[in-house]
Amino acid sequence: NKTNPLGSGGAVAEEFAEVVKALWSGQYKSIAPKDFKLAMSRFASQFSGYDQQDSQELLAFLLDGLHEDLNSVRDKPYIAEADNSDITDAQAAKISWENHLRRNQSMIVELFQGQFKSTVTCSYCGKKSVTFEAFMYLSLPLRVGRKQCSLSDCLESFTAVEKVSGDDKWYCSNCKKHRTAEKKLDIWKLPPILLIHLKRFYFKGRWRDKLETMVDFPISGLDMRNYIIGPEKRTPYNLYGVSNHYGTMTGGHCNLNRIKYHL
Repeated sequence: NKTNPLGSGGAVAEEFAEVVKALWSGQYKSIAPKDFKLAMSRFASQFSGYDQQDSQELLAFLLDGLHEDLNSVRDKPYIAEADNSDITDAQAAKISWENHLRRNQSMIVELFQGQFKSTVTCSYCGKKSVTFEAFMYLSLPLRVGRKQCSLSDCLESFTAVEKVSGDDKWYCSNCKKHRTAEKKLDIWKLPPILLIHLKRFYFKGRWRDKLETMVDFPISGLDMRNYIIGPEKRTPYNLYGVSNHYGTMTGGHCNLNRIKYHL
């Protein structure tokens, strides 16, 4: 979709395809994807130089760029925010996903996107607001101060109830004013290919710092059924690769480790 104003005119998709062809041709021991980097830098200017960048941020921009270049929807309709107060969660989730597909249809959506359920409850009157939204990856928090935790610990922290207060107070349509509230995020459905981002960087006062917490996760058989509240369950996931950052906030590099399976 070269006419999509949110895309790169097809440049990111075309150059990425050339990289994939070269990697799978078996003709090269290594490649230098200069044209691909140039296409990415035009789509996302922060990648134009040679400064250190976050690999997860690069992946997010790449998938977004590929999606917009491949999006088969050329005229995106305006869709008003729905009122889900009088319908079931299953109905609301179905309507929300169908509306999402009215504006977004690509291989990226089919392979990498799932759906969240967000519930916000007013602490004053008890008014609840339930919305559903698509996501590309799970961005999981790490527990500050712990040397080691499991992926299950991260998932439990992700789905825990969060207090919304201060400058972030929620506007309650029943109270007609901003109120302290409780927010809970749940996983309604997961995609065929699941991307998990561990939030290692955080603010310590005025400065950003990195958490060195060791996270234990399975190489195969990651069962997410206990964390999916929707009716559509997923078979266990096998780990394909890990992008790991070595170093500090001021310097370092990322290594990609691909897991090989012998079936």
